[in-house]
Amino acid sequence: MNPNRTYCIVNYADVTDDMVAASSIKSKDSLRRSVSGDDRVIMSWDGGSTPSFFDPYTTYTHSQMRAIVSDESEGWYEEQEIPEIPE
Repeated sequence: MNPNRTYCIVNYADVTDDMVAASSIKSKDSLRRSVSGDDRVIMSWDGGSTPSFFDPYTTYTHSQMRAIVSDESEGWYEEQEIPEIPE
């Protein structure tokens, strides 16, 4: 995540090609998805003004989005089990 970007959470089914073109991630397949996979994605863009496609959505700062994705109850964080390396 980039501290100079603005973020929002969008239902995956609502993501349009225009939204992707206006965002900092230029491929729908590369968007950060929620743990469940296809219900929500994080969209982001650079600059001060919000592209009109994102007007209906709540916007977040970098620190707010980091808090959201770090909170297990929000559905973005899934603790990964680190496999042990055999000696």
